[in-house]
Amino acid sequence: MAYNTASGTATSGADFGASSGTLTFAPNVTSQTFTVAITNDTTFEGAENYTANLSAPTGGATIATGTVTTTINDDGTGGPPGTDNDTPALSIADISVVEGASAVFTVSLSNPSTSAVVFTPSLANGTATLGTDTAGAGTLEFNSGTVLVPVWTAVSGNVTIPAGATSVQLRLATTDDVISEGNETFTLTATPVSGATTAVATGTATMTDNDGAPQFSINDVTVNEGAGTITFTVSLSNRARARPDRGLRHRQRHRHCGHWHQRRDSGHQRIDWHFDLRPRRAHPDRDSERHQ
Repeated sequence: MAYNTASGTATSGADFGASSGTLTFAPNVTSQTFTVAITNDTTFEGAENYTANLSAPTGGATIATGTVTTTINDDGTGGPPGTDNDTPALSIADISVVEGASAVFTVSLSNPSTSAVVFTPSLANGTATLGTDTAGAGTLEFNSGTVLVPVWTAVSGNVTIPAGATSVQLRLATTDDVISEGNETFTLTATPVSGATTAVATGTATMTDNDGAPQFSINDVTVNEGAGTITFTVSLSNRARARPDRGLRHRQRHRHCGHWHQRRDSGHQRIDWHFDLRPRRAHPDRDSERHQ
């Protein structure tokens, strides 16, 4: 009895090894075996099949079943003994970007696939506020070109990683403000639609502040001695998220010499502290409490 294998959706020499030969049945022997090697690759291909065929029987025998179809799975099913699972899983690497530059995320597949992988991207606030510390979420773009020759296209619904590709880039512009606010974060999430495992992937973008810590400065003042008061202006170089250190105000204030006044400009871009040298009006009750 002759046997051979033939390609179906699985390809001989790539997905399995070609096999052919002759099986000889000695007297009283009722079964024989032959083996076909299967290629264990890392590309997700889905279920594929090939056929094993019998032909040319001798000794007066006939063929009852001459062709069988064998299916090769690579999604974790079909075993034992094999448990290989090449189904792609999505992942997003965390990134760091200086404010004012674009945050470029890379959404990657754990394995290449012979079919496209589709996912839905979404953005979420962290300590950064979308639309304020960044451009609006609706301005998210994906790279439909290559890493070397990018073509940035507005995201409209889902994003597709083409068959054979293993990643896609998405980007969002960040805001270069003049506020000292420390590092801030926001996230990108990829929810699988088709072609991948159901696991959701999330990556975090950390925006590093380029404004530095606010610096205090005080102005020079020239005044006639008949003016009665001298007012100094203490200014911050740039606005901070939090209020200026109240301890600084109290440490530098002397209750017999003057007092501080806070003033914000109309744009809220600067906080000035004014020190007035006029004698402070005495409050006996409040002062006695302070010294107890």
